[in-house]
Amino acid sequence: MLQHLCIAIQYLKKELQEWLRPTTTHEKDGIALFDAGVSDKVSEQIVKNIVHAQPHEEAQKDRALIKGSTGFIVITAPGDTKEEWLRAGRLVEYCWLTLTHAGIAVAPMTGLIEHPTVHKRLMQLLHTAQRPLFFARIGYTEERNHVSPRRPLEDVLKRSL
Repeated sequence: MLQHLCIAIQYLKKELQEWLRPTTTHEKDGIALFDAGVSDKVSEQIVKNIVHAQPHEEAQKDRALIKGSTGFIVITAPGDTKEEWLRAGRLVEYCWLTLTHAGIAVAPMTGLIEHPTVHKRLMQLLHTAQRPLFFARIGYTEERNHVSPRRPLEDVLKRSL
C-alpha cells in the first residue's frame, strides 16, 4: 500500500499547490489550514513546503496516520457517474455535519480515491467491487474547527430572468 500512497501523493501534489492556503489567506476559495492546529507562520511554511514534498516520506506519514486512526468512513457506489458522485457528496455532507456535531473530526484522504491505480487497490483491500468515492479518517478531538473561506454567493450563482 505504501507504493500506492506514493502514487496518490504525487498525483495530488500539483492540485494542492494550486488550492492550499495558509491561515492568513484573504483568498475567497481554496483549502485554508485552519484545522491543521498550527500557527499562521507555520501554515505559510506548510504551503511553501508542498512543492518540495517527497512522496515516499509523505506516504510513510500517511500510512502511520491510517494505522493510528480510530475509525474510517468509506463511501462507495456501483459506478463512476455524475449522479453517483452527487449522491455520495450529499452523504459526505450529512455524515460530516453529523460527526462534527458529535465532536468527531473528519480528515479526508482524497488521494486514495482519485488516482485509478490507488482506488483499485483500495477496492481490493475493502473486498468490494464498488468504486470508492470518499475516504476519511475519523476520531474524537478537542480542537474546534474554523470556518473556511467562502466566495460571495454572487460569484458562484447568477440569477436568470
